[in-house]
Amino acid sequence: MIFQHLRDINKSYTQHLKFAWWMGYNTGLASFCLFIHGLFPCFFTNAGSNLIKKLCQSLEQNKNYSQDAAKECLDKCR
Repeated sequence: MIFQHLRDINKSYTQHLKFAWWMGYNTGLASFCLFIHGLFPCFFTNAGSNLIKKLCQSLEQNKNYSQDAAKECLDKCR
């Protein structure tokens, strides 16, 4: 039962782990950039939104994310 998700997305445990950690790291980085930008608008003027767009594109290309959810994410990023 624990590994049903991995079978559903046709990924190994390691592939899934690497992608999840990569997404987590970049989400945190985008959050940091946006937090600093909120306090000091002259810093990270595009970094946070660019990272979020990159994450949305990665989700769209990754087979473990539904096409509808990826499209919705990209539409929000535009």
